[in-house]
Amino acid sequence: MPKPTDDRSRRAERRLLRTAVLAAATLLPLAALTACGSGSGARSSAQGAAVASLPSSAAPSRPAAGADPAAGADPVAGASPTAGASPATGAASGAPSPASSADRPQERLDDTPEHDVQLWTGYYNCLGDNGVPLTGGIGYPGQPVQKQPPPGTSIPQSALTACQSRMPLMPPETDPKLNPNYSADFSAWVNCINSKGLKVKAYGTPGSGDSGWSFDGQPTMPQAQQTQVISACKMEAFSGSGH
Repeated sequence: MPKPTDDRSRRAERRLLRTAVLAAATLLPLAALTACGSGSGARSSAQGAAVASLPSSAAPSRPAAGADPAAGADPVAGASPTAGASPATGAASGAPSPASSADRPQERLDDTPEHDVQLWTGYYNCLGDNGVPLTGGIGYPGQPVQKQPPPGTSIPQSALTACQSRMPLMPPETDPKLNPNYSADFSAWVNCINSKGLKVKAYGTPGSGDSGWSFDGQPTMPQAQQTQVISACKMEAFSGSGH
């Protein structure tokens, strides 16, 4: 499948990946495109398969747990990444200008899932207001499903431009362009998750459009515990305390 050619598309893809992974880890029944498989043509499974890169024309989606933060961690070329997805690869197509970046919502490494949902809801609602169908979605335990574009949705440039200022910026720690230790931090994240008893395996080159982690077999750990482990290990690894 074609790879995004610019930062926005890669970041959107990352976001799709991250969301996909988290969704797969916490909401297996909601095989929504966020979590491990959130790109059009992305590889997904009930156990959290790796997510493939989204074409730059595909709708951006939030990354799932396991998505390489750089890759799947941010919004789409219209979407956001999935768990395990590389944050850097989730950018939407078309790199935003410095001015637009200054006005965009900023994600934090220690953001709660609830706050993360709030940030992305504004962006997705804007896409919806600009004619993009919001028929996909993910949800965290105890919270309503967040509506977003389904995988493979073509996002008009007019909608991307209109909503660019609403697209959250990934935490600087999970941005390969801002974190010189990104590759080591990502590896530390994967190692930490495995050390806690949740078996995952990395794929691709950290920070690239086709990178992240997927579950290594069917998880037996309760979903709530999976979410806690993934989040705690991400904080530990990308804050520099995990290595």
